[in-house]
Amino acid sequence: MEDSDFEIEYDKETAHFKNGEICFEILVVSELPIEYLAQLESKREEISGRRLWPGSSILGQYLVEMEAQFEGKNVLELGAGTGVCGMLSRRLGAAFVAVTDGDSECISLINQNFQNNGFRDDQYIHSFFLKWGDTVSTAAFSEACPIESFDLIVAGDVLYKKELLDMFFPTARSLLTPHTGRMYLCHLPRAGVTHSLVQEAAGVHGFSFSIQSKTTIHHSEEVEMDDITNSEIYLLTLTE
Repeated sequence: MEDSDFEIEYDKETAHFKNGEICFEILVVSELPIEYLAQLESKREEISGRRLWPGSSILGQYLVEMEAQFEGKNVLELGAGTGVCGMLSRRLGAAFVAVTDGDSECISLINQNFQNNGFRDDQYIHSFFLKWGDTVSTAAFSEACPIESFDLIVAGDVLYKKELLDMFFPTARSLLTPHTGRMYLCHLPRAGVTHSLVQEAAGVHGFSFSIQSKTTIHHSEEVEMDDITNSEIYLLTLTE
């Protein structure tokens, strides 16, 4: 069998996000054997977004503490993966939530998570395909989504390769409401993407930032203490 004919069947399992009275059951792709991961690398295919990564859980815990900021706001989740922060935004009172990812399989997973967590008939949270740095994808998203710019953007654990920095920040800039828009980004250094690189890229692309307190973040089944220690939560706004 040729490599091009190699098909991987992904098993799924359930992860959990819990914070106070909020509890989501999150369908994710099970971890793959090493030989499958090697095959994915050779085909330049990724399943990274189909897991519940610690940065999303850390950001989710933080967002619960910021509940008042979500009431009546239009929210965009970038690199949503499983959609946990988007669902949380809607649960916290957002008026409309666009949950986006550049992997069509992630979009399918997000829709299943909508259904499993009580959002199936909710007309104010939708999934959309959006590939950063792709003008065709961005135009298609803008045509499909009823919101032109967003009050809040949320993104957790999405900058795991250096080349993503110069795609992520311009995409966020183009979709964030000028002057009043805010973005919450949780980053854990991976593959050489240090906090310094993230901060430098943010500045280059017209964002100012402040680092937020993590005193309310606690370790759990999905988040280890090292993850909390190594992560930073950034509040970013557009510079004039």
